[in-house]
Amino acid sequence: MNGNIFKLKKDKIDTWKEWSSYLLSQKEIVETTLEEENISLEGSFLFTHNNDTFVCLYAVTKPSAGKKEANLEKEINIKHREKMKECFEERVSGIENLYLFGSLQ
Repeated sequence: MNGNIFKLKKDKIDTWKEWSSYLLSQKEIVETTLEEENISLEGSFLFTHNNDTFVCLYAVTKPSAGKKEANLEKEINIKHREKMKECFEERVSGIENLYLFGSLQ
């Protein structure tokens, strides 16, 4: 599992939530994109600390193949990068997976 923690711009919390809801509504497109990138699981967590809001983005790469770069000709990938740039103030940390159990299926 690879991931990063980003500090959200204070005025962009709702924008990121709306984008996340949009991604959920585009399940088929998102799943096809993840398959192309050899990602079996991807997620976003929102949390607060000391009056700041952060997003943890993570992805689990399929063990049989390395992660492939996102296809930046696909509209959903272009929009995702744009939303990240618009909403995130800074990357504050990477994350290290110590364990991950279960399945969302």
